[in-house]
Amino acid sequence: MDIVTLAHFAGCVGGAFDIDLGESSVSLTLSEARPLPENGFPAMRRSPFSLMFRSGS
Repeated sequence: MDIVTLAHFAGCVGGAFDIDLGESSVSLTLSEARPLPENGFPAMRRSPFSLMFRSGS
């Protein structure tokens, strides 16, 4: 698998993600995907990013 980057999620904002919890699952909506500052990690393999999900509740 490739390193996961912000580009993998940028086109998925507003999309649903089903999370398998073993005996149950939960559906979450990706509400935000944004870059984070690149301070303090000179040997990073990818740029840092943040994902925010929302649930129906």
